[in-house]
Amino acid sequence: MVEIGEELISNTAYRLLSRAAVELSGEYMDLLRRAYNNESNERAKIFLETMINAAQVAKEESRPLCQDTGIPIFFVTLGEFVEIGGDVRVALERATRRATKETPLRENIVQPLTLENPGTNVGWGIPYIHYDYKPGANYLEITAIPKGGASSFATSLNRIFSGEKLLSSIKRAVIDAVMGAIYACPPLIIGVCLGGYPEIAVCEATKALFRAPTGAPNSDPKVAELERGLLETVNRLGIGPGGLGGKTTALALHLEIRGSHTAFSSIAVAFNCWALRRSTARIYSDGTVEYLTHPKGGK
Repeated sequence: MVEIGEELISNTAYRLLSRAAVELSGEYMDLLRRAYNNESNERAKIFLETMINAAQVAKEESRPLCQDTGIPIFFVTLGEFVEIGGDVRVALERATRRATKETPLRENIVQPLTLENPGTNVGWGIPYIHYDYKPGANYLEITAIPKGGASSFATSLNRIFSGEKLLSSIKRAVIDAVMGAIYACPPLIIGVCLGGYPEIAVCEATKALFRAPTGAPNSDPKVAELERGLLETVNRLGIGPGGLGGKTTALALHLEIRGSHTAFSSIAVAFNCWALRRSTARIYSDGTVEYLTHPKGGK
């Protein structure tokens, strides 16, 4: 087993964050193209075509997809058979500083009381890092996400009391959240979590946005069936790309279930705008790096 050092983690994370900011993954671009091909509303088709063309230009010119390069977030999964040499947070902070300067990323992060801006997108717990653990794995997996602001603030949290009509309550919570997501830049990716305490539900709904590949069903067939029904319901609302009408209000809806209190269930609905920016790589215990979403690895 080779010790995975800070420099390798930092270099990999830099490439991930840089690529995520400028290039949508191939499988996600395919979703956008399918939505364009299936759309009959002419204004919606023009909007989708503009999105696809903008993504292509951003990739070709290595420029950020959106002027809001968001708050840097990393999902880190530590495999059982991996040894880390050094501090993962230090490595990811170094990667963020470098990406901010070289990609470049907009200098978004400030101290909320004083508005001090270090110009690095690092500080006060940012980049935000969510850690997980995977038994039996021989790799460290990192996903970089420059998470934009507008869609994030559309996140909705409610509760469903035991004894309510569960399916109709879930549908109502999702529809109400979508109807209220007026700044979220559709077509949307929607993450839903049913269960857990409120803090758990919001966190898991946000994580659900980045299920890979986008649109993949939940592994539980009953949950997957509910996902499909909710997505169909959302797309029948007719909001459409850019709010111009059409068939595609949401490109995907990912539902997660967590253990719930006997008296009630939390339900959280989270959103990502049409530009689902994420990039993932695995660093194996022998030191090799596999880029999953952007195989060339970027810069």
